[in-house]
Amino acid sequence: MTFSAEALKSQIHRVELADGFSALVRPIRADDGPRLSEGLRQLSPESRRRRFLGSRGGFTPTELNYFTHCDGVNHLALVVVAIDPQGEEHEFIAVARCMRDGKDESHAEVAITVADNWQHRGVGEMLIIELARNAWEAGIRRWTAVLFVDNGPMRKLLQVVGQREAERIEVPGVARLVYRLSPATFSGGNAVV
Repeated sequence: MTFSAEALKSQIHRVELADGFSALVRPIRADDGPRLSEGLRQLSPESRRRRFLGSRGGFTPTELNYFTHCDGVNHLALVVVAIDPQGEEHEFIAVARCMRDGKDESHAEVAITVADNWQHRGVGEMLIIELARNAWEAGIRRWTAVLFVDNGPMRKLLQVVGQREAERIEVPGVARLVYRLSPATFSGGNAVV
């Protein structure tokens, strides 16, 4: 199932960040590949390591196609995009996605990346709340995150939208966490961060 252009347009929200900067939160689009690649190039080695559990140079064409062609039901992805005073889009500030489990439709794996110069400014929290709201509407009730055990920022983000149900060490230093989404934490209006 894919959404029409009108349905996707209805999911676009303008947000004012705490420092007065304007941005858009919207679903990722098929033409976002170049911005996604550029965003990856601009991430620090540590941010890449945390997001991909190792070093990462770039995306293959197949990966870019997968990351930018989301159906909004089984694969949801939202971006925060910087905009100028005229409303023109510029670089990605953050990307968050969840991919539904093929065996359990109420379960999805989640990931989020925030550009280094936007970290610790509330962008990740605002975006994960928006993604949780979209996931809940799509019937997703639990998220799994695979991360380094010392990834405190991601653990804090997951706590914003849910309750931890389980944690298991996959390999030394890497954990698989399961969170039950809590709609009371994200049922309000659009956030201003």
